[in-house]
Amino acid sequence: AIRTGSGISPSFLIGTRGSNETFAFMTNGAERLRVTDNGLTFNGDTAAANALDDYEEGTWTPDFNANITETNISSRYVKIGRSVTAQFYVNISGTFGNAAGASDTSLVISGLPYAAAANAFHTGVIDVGNGGAAGAFLRVSGGASNMSVLVGSGSVGTGRTHLRGNTIGAGDYVIGSITYQTA
Repeated sequence: AIRTGSGISPSFLIGTRGSNETFAFMTNGAERLRVTDNGLTFNGDTAAANALDDYEEGTWTPDFNANITETNISSRYVKIGRSVTAQFYVNISGTFGNAAGASDTSLVISGLPYAAAANAFHTGVIDVGNGGAAGAFLRVSGGASNMSVLVGSGSVGTGRTHLRGNTIGAGDYVIGSITYQTA
């Protein structure tokens, strides 16, 4: 093993500990971070349940329903363990000032990189450039890999309603972000 900074804080250990290749970072004699071929652990806690063994970054393609065509898609996601944060920015095709989608269709955005955990609901934010409704938000339901676009109804008895496709303006943008848990 190679040690640097031994006897002072912080110190590092790079080498083999048992059967695992190891990189460890320690402060004041206490291990704070360890990276092995089995994953990442914090504060010397090597229990498998506490290891960070799943990290992923990538792109995904949001797909709008309601006859809405999106272009210039910029979308990314980060998955850490079971937690996924998905973000997107899309331009909406069409002539500025016109409705982009069908009036009788509840707006849904599909294509999330992972399905949400069953029996869970998660909400996110959305910004619709030319159109939409004040207070619109995203919701992914348990087991789904798509998001409904909802807006508060203004009524105590009906807390929300689905945003319709014709509230999205042509020739503009839609930006959104949601963090949710996978199975």
